[in-house]
Amino acid sequence: MTDIHGAFPDVRLQIDAGIARITLDRPGVRNALRAQTTRGLIAALSEAARHPEVRVLWLTGEGGSFCAGADLADAGFLAGDGDPRDKARARIDEDFHPIVRALHDFPRPTMAVIPGSAVGFGFDMALACDARVAAADAKLGPIFAHIGLVPDGGGTYTLPRLIGPTRALEWIMTAQTRTAAEVESWGLLNRVVPAAELESTAAALAARLAAGPPLALAAARRLVREAQSSTFEAALTAEREAQVDMLTSRDFGEGVAAWFERRAPRFEGR
Repeated sequence: MTDIHGAFPDVRLQIDAGIARITLDRPGVRNALRAQTTRGLIAALSEAARHPEVRVLWLTGEGGSFCAGADLADAGFLAGDGDPRDKARARIDEDFHPIVRALHDFPRPTMAVIPGSAVGFGFDMALACDARVAAADAKLGPIFAHIGLVPDGGGTYTLPRLIGPTRALEWIMTAQTRTAAEVESWGLLNRVVPAAELESTAAALAARLAAGPPLALAAARRLVREAQSSTFEAALTAEREAQVDMLTSRDFGEGVAAWFERRAPRFEGR
């Protein structure tokens, strides 16, 4: 375990075998995010990103929950002197948006491993990851409208792209929670498994990604995201330029050598 836990006890970061596992550790409140938690998570994401040996980021929660969103008991920041609009804007800018930006921009593949509730901003964090592996009975949802709010972690951007705008808007407006099993066919989740199989299923996917070519995986993430708002010709051009980079990399040479030698490749990210 890194020393992040000493400064931010709500968050644990462990790096092993190329996998950086970040765990939210407030199980008594389903890992709801108070200011200390969000700042710890920002620090953990920054720390994981700076380690070159990290090939995959694994984000999860302790105690059978992923994250119940913002801790409503920590909403007193709006009280007191000063314009509450300015205080609300500053809190979002300083404590929440840096998290989803860090997940979106993380230099290696990211996984949300969801043992239980992923709602509100917790749901937005899961959507910001590249892959989502969930226990079948995990409860998911953009529940902001229950308390008169709207998504504020990029959910209006990510959710329609994953499940389509019609279904996404209904889900946001009705603020329902649904189990992972209910939405398994919606294109939202990569794996839906019984709770007892969550760890092993996520570990297998993380190991597969960690063994992959870092340069190619990073390029693939970027290309897929850019293609969502580009033309076919622009996508072809972007693919060509990325492929030129890959063809002239050491990883390509290693991949070809391993293919002919019938062994697993040892990619270095160069």
